Amino acid sequence: MRFYSAKADENQPEIVKELRRLGGKVAHVHRLKNHCDLNLFYRGVTVMVEVKMPGGSLTEGEDVFRQMVESEGCKYAVLKTINEARCLIQSIYEHTPEYKA
Repeated sequence: MRFYSAKADENQPEIVKELRRLGGKVAHVHRLKNHCDLNLFYRGVTVMVEVKMPGGSLTEGEDVFRQMVESEGCKYAVLKTINEARCLIQSIYEHTPEYKA
């Protein structure tokens, strides 16, 4: 994958802040072309995260990446709001009750 100068969506900093506040570890990968924006690590689960502004949608390249990720059984999420970030963390938490760090 090539690097390119990518601008993060305006809501990305607040979503990252919330994911981290809730205990998630976040890696920024938004500078990779046709890739997701973030890698989220939480309770032994890795999720590829695309951040979009409300009303935004995946580009063709981002959708191809999503399909590839999901076809390999990996997790992928599109987050547009802080509430969606909370719901993602809550869902992981509920599905990993026996997790021990």
